[in-house]
Amino acid sequence: MHYSRFLVINFLLLSLLFANSDSTATKLIKAVIVNQERANLIYDAKTIISFYSLDRKLKTQRILKSRYYVRKGRIIKGERIQTETSLKTPQDFPKYRESKILPLFSPLSWEALPSYNFKHIGEEEKNGVMTIKIEYSPKQKSKELSYGYVWVSKLDTDLVSLEMIASIPFTFTKYFIMKMEYVKLNNVWVPDVINVELEINFLGIYKRYVLFKQKVIRRYFES
Repeated sequence: MHYSRFLVINFLLLSLLFANSDSTATKLIKAVIVNQERANLIYDAKTIISFYSLDRKLKTQRILKSRYYVRKGRIIKGERIQTETSLKTPQDFPKYRESKILPLFSPLSWEALPSYNFKHIGEEEKNGVMTIKIEYSPKQKSKELSYGYVWVSKLDTDLVSLEMIASIPFTFTKYFIMKMEYVKLNNVWVPDVINVELEINFLGIYKRYVLFKQKVIRRYFES
């Protein structure tokens, strides 16, 4: 009898612990969204998009320089400054739009928040910063949603790093992984590096492994 009561009490305590953990994770994500809304800037970035055969032989490489306009933490506009293409082959797509590589399926927005579950994983050092690691997953699978991890600074509850994996592969893709690293400037955490990895399979005819590497080279802050 006493043992059964002990098990029940422990079950209730563990349930409360995990419930609080999830609640804490959601509160942290909300804090991140609020902090991200302070980011108003324009930045220039250099991007290298490399197309490989599935046995990792480089077929095409495009080097882009682009300018992005950020308002309240969101990219509202992007424009191409310069494009260079090397190793171009006839069977490769002549153009590959960034909108196809960078879909907007981040969990870090008020609109996306209700579509996700968040779970506190623990603490971890990330890019020299002590962070709280949060795992997130969609409440239901969709091409518009992702799953992955968010690293939040312990010091100021701001975004340090984000990893997103498509919950359902996009059309003609086998998988899609995006990793974003942030840096603190002017007391705001802003994008620094974006890496994307995906595999394309177009009806079994066109198959490519694609790497997208973007590095911010200049920032212009606005009030």
